[in-house]
Amino acid sequence: GGRQTVAPESPSSQSLPEWEKCIVLDVLNKTRWNKSQAAKILGTTRS
Repeated sequence: GGRQTVAPESPSSQSLPEWEKCIVLDVLNKTRWNKSQAAKILGTTRS
């Protein structure tokens, strides 16, 4: 299984932290708020 990457289409329109928040929320929604699964997809830890 490969890791999914989400690339913002127009990063200049928003600051990086806002994009990070959007990506994290999108992954959380896709995993039905399973934090462990979302962290695995994002390549980070749950904390």
